[in-house]
Amino acid sequence: TEVIAFSQHLNLAQQIIINNYLSAKYDFSLSSNDFYDEDDDGFDYEVAGIGQATDGTNHNDAQGTGVVRIHTPSAMGNDEYYIWGHDNANLNFSGSDVPSGLSLRLSRLWRGSERGEVGTVTISFDLSSISTGIPAADLRLILDSDNDGVLSDESGTSVISGATDLGSGIYEWTGIDLS
Repeated sequence: TEVIAFSQHLNLAQQIIINNYLSAKYDFSLSSNDFYDEDDDGFDYEVAGIGQATDGTNHNDAQGTGVVRIHTPSAMGNDEYYIWGHDNANLNFSGSDVPSGLSLRLSRLWRGSERGEVGTVTISFDLSSISTGIPAADLRLILDSDNDGVLSDESGTSVISGATDLGSGIYEWTGIDLS
């Protein structure tokens, strides 16, 4: 059982995102607004999301309890959402399934479900629990653009440079299209 208390009223978009989080965490089906389908594949940890409900209310900055923060969608409209979670792998560096030209990647993988088109977003990773002082120039965001689960497959993988070091082990990429 989980009890969630909020110090303010939740708008409709926030309620829908929280329902998707609870559905993933406790493995139950939603009768409506079930927008996160990656929990069916084991990505049901630390689920969070951004979105805009049909009534125009929105939630456009989310981190939840995890290390990934997604915010500032460029084109989110009514009934559009991006909800993500991870596979609960260790949060450490691994040399397996790494795209050419890179030496390590985080072992943990994240997947998301997009409903509609939220546009480009800003993605931040808080790596302070595993390492600090990594030069931002050495970091890449790896996207499995063909969704086959293989990151070393260069035809279906996008490798994005341009991280900004925000300090305290937090790194950020802007203008990222997660579709």
